Order: sequence, then structure tokens, then C-alpha cells
Amino acid sequence: MGGTVNTSSPERVKLHPQVINAAREIPDPYVRAVTLARIGHRLYLAGDANYGKAFSLALSAINDIDNPIVVLKAMVDVSRYLYLSGMEEKARDLLRSAHEGSLLLKGPARDVVLLDIARGALVIGMPDEALLYSTDVQDAQKRDLIMAEIFQFYIKKGDLRRASSLLDGVSSEDVKSRISFELFKEHLRRGEFASALRILPKIGVYYWMDSSIDEIARRISEEDASEDVYWKFVEAIKELSMSSGRDYLTTFLIGLSLRGKVGFVAKVLNSLTDFPRAEVAKRVAMTLVSSPGNLEEFIRELSLPPEEFDPLARAVMDELLKGPVSPAYREVALIIGRRTEDMAVLVKVSTYLSKIGYPEEAGTFAEQIADPYLRSLAFGAIALAHLKKGDIDSAIEAAAEVRDRDWGSWLMGEILVKVVESSIGENAEEELSERAQKHKKWRDDIGS
Repeated sequence: MGGTVNTSSPERVKLHPQVINAAREIPDPYVRAVTLARIGHRLYLAGDANYGKAFSLALSAINDIDNPIVVLKAMVDVSRYLYLSGMEEKARDLLRSAHEGSLLLKGPARDVVLLDIARGALVIGMPDEALLYSTDVQDAQKRDLIMAEIFQFYIKKGDLRRASSLLDGVSSEDVKSRISFELFKEHLRRGEFASALRILPKIGVYYWMDSSIDEIARRISEEDASEDVYWKFVEAIKELSMSSGRDYLTTFLIGLSLRGKVGFVAKVLNSLTDFPRAEVAKRVAMTLVSSPGNLEEFIRELSLPPEEFDPLARAVMDELLKGPVSPAYREVALIIGRRTEDMAVLVKVSTYLSKIGYPEEAGTFAEQIADPYLRSLAFGAIALAHLKKGDIDSAIEAAAEVRDRDWGSWLMGEILVKVVESSIGENAEEELSERAQKHKKWRDDIGS
């Protein structure tokens, strides 16, 4: 412990013996003992030699306590002030005596006192003795509680090896998972990725495992770890996902995506032929919808067959069409348009490109659509885009691209009505899909 600091004036020092004598008169022996110990500690800090007398009287006061539980409580409390006043060995001896006395107790009170003694040992820097005392706690829940506190002591001290040795002694899966997560984070913080990987299987509770996976993504992204490190975590997390039946890999890949590692995430998904990657890819893409640059890179680097790519493409385009359209997503729409084999997705691509002011590019995709109904939707969106620019001729030409007699007629009729609406100052309704759906239903109903 550090030395004492004398900050008392001579006049105040004269008061100290009077204060000690007054404390001796406190009727309750527990309060008397703790008060004298506190006074002793303050006198020690002030450099007043009377601190020894105060502590001596505090220890004597403990002998006046009748209740054995209160006796043990007083021993724990006084030991703390002894320790803080440079008397470490006396503090340890007092705690050991308290522990011996606690073993004579019966019932629930025994565990309560043992917890107090173990915590007292932690306060005065005796984690190994605290661990010893905790083994005498009979209630498993209480024992896990103090084990977790001892564990935290070792973590703060930086002794991760000792902290790790406590894990198997914890009976509660939740407590074990929680403290394993703390150890896991500390290994990651130190850049000890191999050690962190060894801890992962000990985390059995989903919440803490999920938190661990996100922590991996955050930490290795911040550390700018090598790609080899990324792949090691991918393999470990993939194995955990398969063995537990829980999709931790998606959590990891989404975490990396949110931190800008979209190229690597796409590479991982391209390689996962033995994993249900289509849904994972879709979830990653939907996470990136608010970031056009990252979304564009992810979709460009992704290499999936049409049956896996098209559901993702459909979901992304649906989401983009919901909100305010933006030219920032033009490349996303173009990449999807070039790679999809789903004609309904091509309608969405054509519609989006039309809405952001690129009807000519939209036309290259609309031309690939053979189904009359879908073709009418795509060219309808293109026609509206031309109409919005005041280009009536191009709007009519776009409508004429639907060569099916029935659907071509329907679309031409809709566009011509909108030409009139625009000419008389009315805002042309931009969406044709709802009217197209009604028209399709009517045709289906009559069997046309």
C-alpha cells in the first residue's frame, strides 16, 4: 500500500483521541467496530499514529457482538479498512478467521455470509482465496454469482488464463455464456484471434453467441485483419451454425457488410455451395439497401445461379420502388437487369430506371419481356417517363411496343388518356400497375 499523508493541523490532531473515545461509547458493538475501523483508516491517511489504537479497539468491539452472523459481517468490514491502511496480512488473517467461523453456520445464512467473505477477499486482492471460499457455497445460483465476480476480477487484472480456468466450474449456462463472452471480447481486443476461437464453443446461450458474432465482425473490421483471419472465423462460425441449428453465419456476414466488407462477404457466399446461401445473400442485400455504393459492390461481386440470384433481385427492386427513387441506385438496377432471368424483375428494373430519368436504358430491358401483361407494365412505365418530360411522341412509341392486340390496346388507351390529362393541367397518375391488375383480373374472369 502507499504511504500516509499528513494533512491535519496540530489543533485537529488533538481532537483525534477524543473522537476515538467517543466512538468507544457507541452502544451497538457492530456499529462501534466498523466506526472505529473507519476512523482508524482516516487517521492512517492523515499520518496520525493513533490509527493503531483505533483498529485495536475495533477488533475488541467485534468480541462484544453476540450474533455470530453479525460477528462475521464485522470481521469482513473491518478487514477491508485494515487492508486499505497498509495492514494487508492482518486483513487476510481476519478474513480467514471469518471463513472458518462461517463453516459452523447452518441453513441459508451460511451461503449469504460466505458470499460476503468471498467478496471481502476480492476487495483486498485475494482472488484465489475468494475462489476457495466460494467452493463452500452450497446454493449453485449464489456460487455462480460469486464465481462470475471472481472471473471479472481476473479479467480486469489481465489474467485471462486464470479467468478461463473458472468457466467449467460455473453450472448456469447463462452465467457461463455471459462471462465467456467477456473473455472472448478481451481476447479479440488483444488481437488473440486463435484464443478467441477456442472460447466460442463455450457460449451456449443464443443471445451471448449472437453478441459474440457481431463483436467478431466489429473487431476484425476495426483491426483490418488479414483475409486469412476472416476465413478462419467464417469456417468456425459456419461449423457452429451447422452443429447448433442456428444461423450465426448470417449474423457474421451482415455484421461485416455493415462495416464495409461487402466484397469479402460476396466471396464467402460464392463459395458456400453446401450452405443455404440464397436466403443469406438476400438478407445481406436488404441490409445494404440504404447504402447504394455497398449494395452495388455486393451485387456486382456476387456470383449465384439464377434460381438463387432472382429472389434477391426481386426483393431489392421491390424495396427500392417503395421509397423515394434516386439515381444513386442506377448501377444497382442495371446490374440486376443484366443478370436476372425473371421477367417480373425486368419489369421492376425498367420501372425504376424510367422513374429516375433513364427511359432509354429501361427500354433495353423491357424489350426482353415477351409476356404481354408484363411487357405492358414495363413499357407503360417508360411511356410515363417520356410523358413526364413532355415527349408525347416517345410516350406513344413506347406504348406501341406492346404488340399484343389486347394489352397493346389497353396500354395505348391509358397513355392517350394521360396525354390529355397532362394537356389540361391535370397531374397524370404515374402508376399503371393497379389499373393493369384490374384489367388482367377482368380478362381472367371472362376467360379472354
